[in-house]
Amino acid sequence: MSIRRRDGSYLLTSRIGKSKDEFQYGFSILYGKVLQSEGMSTIPENKLISNKTVKKRRIGLDGQYLFGPYLFKGEIAYGENNDKEVLGYWLETDYTLPSEQRWQIQVQFQSWINDLKKNNSDDTTLILGASYKLNPKITLQANYSHDFHLTNKDADKKILFQLYYYSL
Repeated sequence: MSIRRRDGSYLLTSRIGKSKDEFQYGFSILYGKVLQSEGMSTIPENKLISNKTVKKRRIGLDGQYLFGPYLFKGEIAYGENNDKEVLGYWLETDYTLPSEQRWQIQVQFQSWINDLKKNNSDDTTLILGASYKLNPKITLQANYSHDFHLTNKDADKKILFQLYYYSL
């Protein structure tokens, strides 16, 4: 099987990480030509699939720290989309209810600057969520997402439901 698809897209990534006690961190790189994302995939299909490609280059740092029932996570990435310099970061705090550890509450904040040389090119989102672990393989999650600023668009609000199935 070829690493290159018929549409010319390809993606190479690598991550090196280390963990010590309750702290994990890593360094990652990404290089490739990928299809441009134009929206989230939904059921029924939302017809926002694009056939445009973007050449991406990234370097990133990430980390997470477990402190009692709290899990703090963060990531920062810098690179290029075609010839535009981009920068983004993501922060998340998870809280596992000590009395009922199947329940977890999440707060995420993410910001992505699509062109460092251009004003108002950022996408900023706050996400509030809750998840419930039915068993070790199945987790249900509900999120409220508020986009404070989307490049060239008005603010957007969404409620998302997800089903995670973990298997080998």
